[in-house]
Amino acid sequence: MATRLLYSAHRGSTLRSTSSSMTPTPSTSPNRQRRRPPRHDAPASGEPSSATHHARPSRHPQAQGQRSTPRPTHFLALPIGHHAHLRSTVQALTASWLAHDPPIDELDPSIVVQPRRLHLTLGVMALAPSPPSRAAVDPAAEPETERDLAAAARLLADLAPRIRAILARAPLRVPLGRLTVMQPDPTRAHVLYAEPDISSPDGRRLRTVCELIRNAFMEAGFLAADRRPLKLHCTLLNTNYRRPVPGQRRAAGRVPFDFTTFPSAARENSNLGTWTVDELQICEMGSWAPDGAYVRVAGCDLRPEKS
Repeated sequence: MATRLLYSAHRGSTLRSTSSSMTPTPSTSPNRQRRRPPRHDAPASGEPSSATHHARPSRHPQAQGQRSTPRPTHFLALPIGHHAHLRSTVQALTASWLAHDPPIDELDPSIVVQPRRLHLTLGVMALAPSPPSRAAVDPAAEPETERDLAAAARLLADLAPRIRAILARAPLRVPLGRLTVMQPDPTRAHVLYAEPDISSPDGRRLRTVCELIRNAFMEAGFLAADRRPLKLHCTLLNTNYRRPVPGQRRAAGRVPFDFTTFPSAARENSNLGTWTVDELQICEMGSWAPDGAYVRVAGCDLRPEKS
């Protein structure tokens, strides 16, 4: 019996030592994303998410011999948070939810998207750093095929004439309709968003333009192939941004909210207005501009050309 106990203790120690030696070493590469400044209403950065706003892949391969999925660095956006009236409307709406009596379970200011960051996400990208142009050194060099920011910006420029042809000298408008949630079970919701009304003339043109942009970036390899239809949405609440209550331990996973307990006006058809989009942008994931918007690194002007 004593021999068996000694063998078991020795075997357990060996297994612990082996497991410790297999623990992956964290990456030491610097984080290129800008850090979010401290805020009292505190939605965490990095939405896109969307869709997206967006799951963060592991830095380490999940299995030996497999590469980890590149972490998204940028996203395609149609920003609408620059409209002051929309910001005040959304802020009043979310404030009414936070002040609701009785309080709505698991609704917290930290999961509210700052109105200046309101946008529609068309896709997320993992863009490589732009290398020095080889054409300046060797004009006969083969064109670079690296999927970097410079290449994405060139694609935006190439798309501009096709987008303007669809718009036909009219502005691109986003008609925000009903409020709904992403999850099939509304009692365990994580993302609440305003859905554009694509049945209206403005909505049909919006969908046509967005599908053109998404398909072009997908065919060029910037976006992963996705057979699901494009889901246009403007996120208002996202539990991925939730911060723990001071003095309490962080929950093991995302904590959902119950959409069925919201005021009836939020669960019925709503209308947050129709808003023009001035520019298609490439923005940095998780970035913060001085005015609270995402940092724009490239763009395509969508305003009607003056005749």
